[in-house]
Amino acid sequence: MGKIKKNAKDLKSFLLVKYLENEVSSKGEFLQSMIDKEHFQERNLSYKAHAAIQKIVIDINNFGAITVETKPSNVVIKRRNDKEEQLLVPPFSTWSVHNIELKLTKIIDSTGNNTWGCSMLPDGRFAFPDYYSQTIRVFNTDGTFSFDVKTSTCVCDIAYISEDNTLAVSSGGSDLQGIEQWTFQNESILKEPRGISVDNDGNVYVVGVESFNVVVISADGKQYKELFIVSDDLLDPYTLDYNKSTNQLLVADNSN
Repeated sequence: MGKIKKNAKDLKSFLLVKYLENEVSSKGEFLQSMIDKEHFQERNLSYKAHAAIQKIVIDINNFGAITVETKPSNVVIKRRNDKEEQLLVPPFSTWSVHNIELKLTKIIDSTGNNTWGCSMLPDGRFAFPDYYSQTIRVFNTDGTFSFDVKTSTCVCDIAYISEDNTLAVSSGGSDLQGIEQWTFQNESILKEPRGISVDNDGNVYVVGVESFNVVVISADGKQYKELFIVSDDLLDPYTLDYNKSTNQLLVADNSN
């Protein structure tokens, strides 16, 4: 019995060795096939700079610098209660109207005896209606007279329409429509408002005929600033127009 068990053990060991030999042989054949297919070939990458690039590197000590700027975050986490949190982003703050300043760049004479409106054209020229003479007077960018346009009615104010390159005119009267956004009422600052125009930020420019001034009011109607009052250059302001492309304000004087 002892000899039979020993032979059986030797046979098992022999079979295990043969199995391992077959496995090693098959794996070896697989590896050899991979090698034959150039999967394991070494590859070396090299780069040769162009002569012009080499000259640039020699002439230039550095190509710039990277700086990192850190600043506190404006995002604040406010806890509503023990179970809920909310991200609060600071609201957009509009530029204060108190920072708006005007600089006189040009005075145009002989616009008419009753100038109740004005408009700046895209090419830089200026247009003024002369109410009772039923005429629109156009002036060049340097302030010299260009030409007149006769109208079929008395013209209070004019506005340029870019869609069809025309001037729209109003002849007086009242037919108000739309939804009221806000109201500004302070007769110590603005009395009998007439001319009105809006800039790129929504700020509203208004002429006060009886307060003899020009006032700018913020887009929400909560801030205001008196830009200028009557002087030797501006005796009787009546209307105005803001050019959004050049940030210029044209003010028309009713006293010629």
